Amino acid sequence: MDDVIHQWQQAADAYAQWNADAEFARFNRAFLGTMLPDLAGNTAPDAGCGDGSYTAWLAQQGAAATGIDGAAAMVALAREAYPDLSFDVADLLAPLPYADESFDFILCNQVLMDIPDILPFAGQTARVLKPGGQLLWSIVH
Repeated sequence: MDDVIHQWQQAADAYAQWNADAEFARFNRAFLGTMLPDLAGNTAPDAGCGDGSYTAWLAQQGAAATGIDGAAAMVALAREAYPDLSFDVADLLAPLPYADESFDFILCNQVLMDIPDILPFAGQTARVLKPGGQLLWSIVH
């Protein structure tokens, strides 16, 4: 995982610039929007938040959104772009720094294909989701 995080550290600026104008990002948000539950008043982390644009999008849907990413450079970009939102640096393969049953909903968008073993993340997701909580994950593959 360290290699993947290192790669995203190096690509942070380029990714943020691409994501701002990418047709794929617009399509992806529209597509994911068809699968979102009503997020008004829900706690919703964006696991693998990158530049924070999807964290901001969750907040626009009414969620108390928190961005989480293992690449500190990505989190720095997110904090700069969205200073009113909360962002944490955390490795998705390690125990997440949140209490059990903390969240109503988790978004993990375009991340799992970069994780060598999703089982630790799946276990942490189950731990931090409230009973009846939902995980929405997507990959392009």
